[in-house]
Amino acid sequence: MCFFGKLPSAVKARLFQSYCTSFYGCVLWDLSCSAVDSFCTAWRKGIRRIWNLPYQAHSYLLPLLGGCLPVYDEICLRFVNFVRSCITHRSTLVKSIARYSIFYGRFSSPAGCNMLCCAQRYSCAVEDLLFTRSVRSIVDSCVCERSSDEQVQAASLLQECVMVRDGLARLPGVFTAGDMSDIVRYLCLC
Repeated sequence: MCFFGKLPSAVKARLFQSYCTSFYGCVLWDLSCSAVDSFCTAWRKGIRRIWNLPYQAHSYLLPLLGGCLPVYDEICLRFVNFVRSCITHRSTLVKSIARYSIFYGRFSSPAGCNMLCCAQRYSCAVEDLLFTRSVRSIVDSCVCERSSDEQVQAASLLQECVMVRDGLARLPGVFTAGDMSDIVRYLCLC
């Protein structure tokens, strides 16, 4: 067995987050393409495996467990930040092409389509994403609104149970490792 397999899930998740989330080129993807959905599905499967969760574990638990954004929202955030940097670029050519594609090209422009997709996802105007407040705060507030208090509490309890299962935390000698695995499995599926 490789060394990586012996690490606790939380450590694997931090390493994965640090080394495998660059998503180079994602700012050029078509966000409405089914391949992006397939990528997000594969990403969630990988996260379940890293945390050693059952493959049926609810998707909403994964970002809450890891303390990160859902992968699609992370891609949207990076895209909007990229467009913002293009619109404020020092080169007038880059600036004018970006502005034209967003404000006039709209559906005939890949960047315009993606901006409309992001604006619709976060229930705001394109101008809000580009010019008003921090994109991160818009995305974070939308993601928080999608998570109920019960979901957040379930993820918190799941995180504690995973820590006990992996030996990073302890409970009184009442539960065995098998019991903790069963509790983790139950929390992932209920």
